[in-house]
Amino acid sequence: MQITFLGHCGFAVDTGPHILLFDYCPRRLKPRAEALLPGLLAGRRPLVFVSHGHGDHYSPDIWDLPAARYYLGAGTPAKQDAIVLSGGEILEFPDFRLRTFPSTDEGVAFLVEIDGQTIYHAGDLNWWYWPGEPDPWNPDMERAFRLQADRITQIPIDLAFLTADPRQHEGWLWGLDYLMRRGKIRHAVPMHFWNQKSTPAKVAEADCTTPYREKLITSLCACGDRAELESGGTL
Repeated sequence: MQITFLGHCGFAVDTGPHILLFDYCPRRLKPRAEALLPGLLAGRRPLVFVSHGHGDHYSPDIWDLPAARYYLGAGTPAKQDAIVLSGGEILEFPDFRLRTFPSTDEGVAFLVEIDGQTIYHAGDLNWWYWPGEPDPWNPDMERAFRLQADRITQIPIDLAFLTADPRQHEGWLWGLDYLMRRGKIRHAVPMHFWNQKSTPAKVAEADCTTPYREKLITSLCACGDRAELESGGTL
């Protein structure tokens, strides 16, 4: 299974039989990302997942992809035969199984079971913490996150894309840490760090990640960076 970073929260995951695109929205990295796509998608029918319609997760460029199948969180601009999801769905397709979780912001998080792998993309489902928010905003956010996270932690996951947003100050790893300590995640990739290339290394250096540091894939820092996972989740 090959993972290609396409900027911010965007990833291509190649399982061999399938290629999946999550939250493709390269913005300032667009020339680099567009140069990668022909090689990634040549002769393929991509599965395109968009967690929600925010401008850092959704790009209308997805509609130009050849022969794609689309799975969108509610509120995402939809065209063609896209399937729109609001969270809480479990859908069975001939070649994969899809489960969604309501976001703590907008749209959904995706759990995809495909080709013997289970892949989780958080979208904006995260323990968002913003200093200065009036009560009870931050406590309510914690409760909303834990409600969904406690469901996710019951599921064995081979690869998870999890939020590590430096804008959250002391809370920037709370969501990632909660899932990694309680969940059954073999490997996790930090995302949502606004293309600050030093962030993945800072995740690995954080004191809280010590118990699961060997599970973190922190080499995906710049658009086009790639990592390979063997079957069974081995790097």
